[in-house]
Amino acid sequence: MFVGAFALLGVSAFGQTVLSVASTPGDSVIANGLTGSFGWTYNDVQTGATAGINTAFARNGNGSMMYKFSGATTAKADLLQTSPNGSGGFNPFGTLSNLTSWGYESYMDGSSAVQFHPSARLVLAGTLFTFNQLVFDSSFTSADTWEQNTVSDSSLVWLSRAVTIGGITYGGSTGTQAIQSNPLALGTLKGLLDGGGNVTAIYGFNIGAGSGVNGAWTGAADTLSYSFGSGSRACLDGCAWHGCPCTASATQEELSHVLKRKAPPKIGGAFLFRALGNWEL
Repeated sequence: MFVGAFALLGVSAFGQTVLSVASTPGDSVIANGLTGSFGWTYNDVQTGATAGINTAFARNGNGSMMYKFSGATTAKADLLQTSPNGSGGFNPFGTLSNLTSWGYESYMDGSSAVQFHPSARLVLAGTLFTFNQLVFDSSFTSADTWEQNTVSDSSLVWLSRAVTIGGITYGGSTGTQAIQSNPLALGTLKGLLDGGGNVTAIYGFNIGAGSGVNGAWTGAADTLSYSFGSGSRACLDGCAWHGCPCTASATQEELSHVLKRKAPPKIGGAFLFRALGNWEL
């Protein structure tokens, strides 16, 4: 269904819903910008990419996040969730070691010249670095069917930027481990980045694709879910797309942006650059 000028997309039993700005069939954007939901932005939308919350590949609710790449090597795009604190920065969702579940649904259109499904990333900051991204690449290459990606401690992931721990460099272009060609288990990175005196927190969740795609490609994602265990800013239930605020006041605040149709605060590219650093992979 549609409410006012906002399309309700990605509905689940526990989570809130990410809204498009335009009414049916939803958004189609070629640049970074706000969605219709507080805390969510179209992020890192580069030349050759079109993205949007729309009905092109409707999944749960009445739509999904769609990505369409022309074939240009510059094409990339993702949908990013953060938790703005109202003072120019962001609240952490929880610590990396307390992330107990993480997953999403993905899709690739059969017309795609290259075969892959969207990836998911965690935006990280802590004692070892002020910005990094932990990347999970979906193993699915199936066409015209939705797939469930479930990320566990045994799932292979990698870091977008290099960090040196105990004389070993992980991630980035200089690391020997936790790089795209030699990923590590999520549980191993939890122990390295958020243990032994190191602290790493999760400041954002995103789903997208890009960085060197050599060919035309169209895909989609929906039903992002995650939860945290004790000792962190925990969500009590599984949550979809919009996540689940962890206090009653947060729930009331975020729902007010939907029910009262308030304009979300501006948290676009410039804001994110200042608060969290460079978003290039």
